[in-house]
Amino acid sequence: MTRRDSDHWARLVEEYRQYHIARPGLFMGRSTGHVSEDLRRIFQARKPTSVLDYGSGKAIYQRKHFPEIPWTFYDPAVPEFSELPSGTFDGVTCIDVLEHIHPGDIEWVAAEVIGKAKDFVFVNVCCLYGDRRLLSGELMHMTVRDPDWWENLLRPIAKAKDVLLVATYEEAEDPGC
Repeated sequence: MTRRDSDHWARLVEEYRQYHIARPGLFMGRSTGHVSEDLRRIFQARKPTSVLDYGSGKAIYQRKHFPEIPWTFYDPAVPEFSELPSGTFDGVTCIDVLEHIHPGDIEWVAAEVIGKAKDFVFVNVCCLYGDRRLLSGELMHMTVRDPDWWENLLRPIAKAKDVLLVATYEEAEDPGC
């Protein structure tokens, strides 16, 4: 399955576009902050010459706190970043994104995220429902699973692609996700 034939994908992208308009101060990339030390370590160790942030939001935080990183941003709900870039990147980050994907789309999205990497993928997933809702009233965190479930989904894809997967999971009561 691809995004072109998923009703869930199209509906959620439109809901998030509307959310960005209604609440312009949200989705600025702040979630990157709670994993910034992990990111800094992997960037220093791997020295990427290209990094895709998949599900970047408005990417304000990333540009401000990691100006030395050669970022490319993708977020289908942000007009300036709504086109998925072609090709692959040394690294891909995907921070507090996958839990927002509908369960019917999660496998192909995970494969797409990892498929964009040549060297490493850094994924952070919130494993809690949270209380944020879309304008429709639907919970934003749609695919809420435990870390073992995520590992069983992500590790085989990364192994098949032969890229390093660094995955962190938020399970605290108030993780900021």
